[in-house]
Parts: sequence; C-alpha cells; structure tokens
Amino acid sequence: MDALHIDRAKAQRLIDRGRVRLNGERLAIKTEVEGVLSALVFEPNPSGLTPFFTTSDFAVFEKPVGVLSHPNGFDCGPTLLDDARAIFGSAAQLCHRLDRETSGLVVVSRNEKAEAIIKDQFASRLAKKTYLAFAKGRIDAKRLIDAPIAVGTKERNDRLGLPKVFGAVSFSQGKEARTLISPLRYFADFDATLIEALPVSGRTHQIRLHLHYIGCPILGDALYGADIQTARSWLDNRLESADRVAKTGANRLMLHADSIEFFCGSRFFIKSRVEFGETALLRAVKTD
Repeated sequence: MDALHIDRAKAQRLIDRGRVRLNGERLAIKTEVEGVLSALVFEPNPSGLTPFFTTSDFAVFEKPVGVLSHPNGFDCGPTLLDDARAIFGSAAQLCHRLDRETSGLVVVSRNEKAEAIIKDQFASRLAKKTYLAFAKGRIDAKRLIDAPIAVGTKERNDRLGLPKVFGAVSFSQGKEARTLISPLRYFADFDATLIEALPVSGRTHQIRLHLHYIGCPILGDALYGADIQTARSWLDNRLESADRVAKTGANRLMLHADSIEFFCGSRFFIKSRVEFGETALLRAVKTD
C-alpha cells in the first residue's frame, strides 16, 4: 500500500470494509499475500450537488433520490460524500445517511470537532428528524406505531432468497422500534395519505417497515410494498418503471427527509426546500 500512501491501520480498515481485492476477489486476510492487489481509495468524483445551508462547522445537503450517501463498492457511481469532499475537503464527513431511494436532508460535518458533536446527537437520539411519505390507503388520525424490528434474520432471508438488509417486524426477535405518524392530507385519486413520520428510534428501514406493518406501505416501495417476486426483480435491477408503478403505486420510494433539528454550538432547525406534496406525487406516478 506504500504506492497509495496508505498506512497499516488504514489498510486494515479498508480490508474490513471489503475495499481491497486480490486478483479480483475480495481480500479477507491481513497477512502477506502475492498477486494483483486493488484498493478502493476515496477520491471525490462530484456530480454537482451543492449544500443549501452552510456554517463553518457543517453543511446541509438535499440528497436526490437515486444517489448513495456513501460509496458501497468499486463501481457504485458518484455519491453524496463525493460532492461533500469536493467542496469541503477530506475532513468532510456525513453525520448520518439516507437510503439510495430516500431523498432529503443530510448533515455533513466540516471538521473533527463538529463531526463528534453532531454524530453524538444522532447516536443518542437527541437529533430530531421528520420525514414526509405517501402511504397507501387512508390514515385518519395521529398514532404511535410500536412494533419491534428484526433486520437480517438469516433463516428467514435464506428461505426467501433475500439479502441480509431485508427486515421484518418481529415481536420475538426484534429490537424496540417506535414511529409517530401524523396524517396531513388524503389524496382520493391515488388512495394515498401524505403523512409526517417521526422515528422515535432509529432502526434500518423503520418507517417503511412500520407503515407496511399497519397495512399502509409507502408508495413506490418495491422491497416491502409488493410481492416477493417484485422485490427480487427490484433488487436485481430488472424492475421496469411501468411495472413498479403498477405494483407499488409510484416509480420511486415516496419517502423524503423533510426536517432536522440538532445542536452544534447552537440549536439548529433545518427545513427542506423541496416540495413533496401533490406535485411530487403526480411526478412520481408519471410513466412516460
């Protein structure tokens, strides 16, 4: 790794994260090896995303749908981290992340001190995040969904042929998970309710799983809002846009991180600029 100016500790972290290959295969050992080594070393490849709110300690981006937060392999394309580091340098770090298919606010720290403070806010659940989502069906009243979530139960996922990330509500194996949802408007033409969701806990795919659990999956959710075959097609990148609309009600996951509140020297409340009401719904179901 000398040619890449990578020290031993960083090399070990790269191996742990699956970012080193030996003769084209993922390297799993940390002893001396022979062959062709390749390493995924981060060099920003920005796509042009810019923050809409910036301080000397952090910045806030609106991540579009379809963009990864962090690199997840050798050929993942541009990510939000690419743009953050292209603008603010190598010290920039994402303080939390959104799924590729979820749009909305992401906070990026600009120095180590701010990174520690803001990440601690998220880890301790002191940071407050609200989301907007279009849920299938009519939701008339505010409610707290209290249902434990198990993510990556190996036996179940092996049986269904699904990846580890596929989760489920499980009262026997799950961890505590609560989401407060509030209806904002019902759209009769689409039989969908625009809701605000406040995740009290922070489990993977929590809002998606909880809305599916109460029988109101998020429109466009090809993983939890349709049958297993549709989920497999989506995971294999074989699901056509028109088929996704037919199966799930939209051609994207209709989930948007709308506001965020946290402390970094002062208390900040950041609100999304993106309209996510009727216009967004009409745009998402358009199939041409």
